[in-house]
Amino acid sequence: MKRFLVISILLILSIILISCSQLTGSRAEIDKIFNTRIIAIDKIEDNKVLYTITSKAGIAAEQGQQAVKTTTIITSEGATVFEAVRNMLQYAHKRPHYGHTEFILFGEDTAKDGILPYLDFISRNQEFRYNAKIYIVRELTANSFLEKLNSGDLYLADRLSIIEDNSNKLSKSGRVTLAEALFVFSKENVSTFLPVISIAPTKAGESPSEGKYDMILKDYAIFDQDKLFAFLDDELSMGVNWVKNRILSGVILVDAPDKKKVAMEIIQSKTSIKPYIDENGLQCTISIKFNTNIAETMSTEKIFTIESIDILKQLQEMQVKKDVENILNYAQEKDMDIFGLVSNFVMKYPMMKNELRANWRELFSEIKFKVEVDSNINTTYVIKESATSK
Repeated sequence: MKRFLVISILLILSIILISCSQLTGSRAEIDKIFNTRIIAIDKIEDNKVLYTITSKAGIAAEQGQQAVKTTTIITSEGATVFEAVRNMLQYAHKRPHYGHTEFILFGEDTAKDGILPYLDFISRNQEFRYNAKIYIVRELTANSFLEKLNSGDLYLADRLSIIEDNSNKLSKSGRVTLAEALFVFSKENVSTFLPVISIAPTKAGESPSEGKYDMILKDYAIFDQDKLFAFLDDELSMGVNWVKNRILSGVILVDAPDKKKVAMEIIQSKTSIKPYIDENGLQCTISIKFNTNIAETMSTEKIFTIESIDILKQLQEMQVKKDVENILNYAQEKDMDIFGLVSNFVMKYPMMKNELRANWRELFSEIKFKVEVDSNINTTYVIKESATSK
């Protein structure tokens, strides 16, 4: 009995020591860690992968010039993302750590080829957070996007984070996390959307490398399975957010009686989707309720009357209904359910789950949609009369 206890204790200790050695092998001192906030993935020649990571660097400035905050950018190549990551260890001055990675960028050409194989590595790596956001870089590789923007008053990740927060005021784009993307890409016959980021020159130089650029976050890219299919414009992108109940704020422009613009600020919205099947086939009612404030008027007419407010209410409802109907028509023309409506039908008709999912691409294009919009104008802020009123 004593012998058995001794062997058992030794066995338990050996297991504990092995576990501790595995844990300590993955640990590192904080001054030896490259705290990665952005990763970028591009497919390059010979089917290789260009892998880019970024972290904060110091404040750099030449003599007599304004100091700018630069980002340390490290790149590596490999036949797969995993090999590129390991190849980076040959020359990286610190060990990359992905526990604080906030953004995952893909270049346009890479997205057209399919991003799921690259997400496979990320989803298997225990360091990555599933709430990291995915963005598609328009007209550039993700690496060149980072290189062009590596100067300015803020670090790259800080700038992207601020622009991301500001985008809520327009609702023409939005966040899509790694977890959300993986969930949709795992479904057959279902499409999805991812936010788009691009650059615009702010100062021209003698050569492209000398110019100054800034980032713009707007619109969505739609995906057929995991491959980039097309880019949406502002109106269609906002239509996606209306259907998906992702409107946080935004601006609706309507015409006053004198055809001058009145800006309505969206302050609250709610979308509900009601699917049903009857003798006429698949039906779906999309009901939208929202509230606005009158934020600005360019009109010289007196619009702060009961009659004028009622007209503005009708006009903003017509605009929202138009945006929603346009994106629904676009999606049905392309046979692409970018809204995940199959889940709504499956939840209501679980016994038809297999039939619906197997034939959803064809069934989606046959859905008869009904769009219902109701709104209120809550207040005019401190405005009682237009500053330009007669």
